[in-house]
Amino acid sequence: MTSITVHAADPMGSDPRKMAELHINTPMPKEDHSPDWRKKYAELYQADAEVIADLLESNLPGGTIDALLCRMLTKRASLFRVPLY
Repeated sequence: MTSITVHAADPMGSDPRKMAELHINTPMPKEDHSPDWRKKYAELYQADAEVIADLLESNLPGGTIDALLCRMLTKRASLFRVPLY
C-alpha cells in the first residue's frame, strides 16, 4: 500500500487543525449491464470527486491546491486541444 504525507493548511481562527486520511481501497462495482449503467457510473464518479475535492480543499494549503490543479490539468492537456481547421 502506498502512503504519502503532505503539509496541512494552518487552522483558520480558533478552529483546531483537522487531520485527514484518504483511503483508496474500495473496488469499483461490476457493470450490471442495466439500461442506466452509464448514469450509475457517472454518479459514482461525481460523488467520489466531490468528496475528494472537499477533503483536499478543507485540509491543504491554497498553494498546494493551486499546484495540484495545474498538475492535473497539465497531465490532461490533450483533452483541451481544439482543432484549428
